[in-house]
Amino acid sequence: MHLHQFDIRCLNAPTVLPRVALMFTRRGLPIEQLKLATSEDSQFQNMSITARCAADAATKLEAQLRRVVEIVDVSAAAAPEVANAQTA
Repeated sequence: MHLHQFDIRCLNAPTVLPRVALMFTRRGLPIEQLKLATSEDSQFQNMSITARCAADAATKLEAQLRRVVEIVDVSAAAAPEVANAQTA
């Protein structure tokens, strides 16, 4: 299993983030990183989610995310592996 990054552009609605997170949870895919930013006009949100999964699971999840009405665009790509460096 490799890291995959999902870039999601969606409407700025309070129900979108929980719905997206639930899709990862139901598939047993732990979210390793989540970034969320609101667009300048506050109409859209941009999410960047990194999760460890197989390539076929990433493809299936991308297709499932595209079916969510509030999601405008989704792209999934293999994310570069980053060593976990902990600082004291």
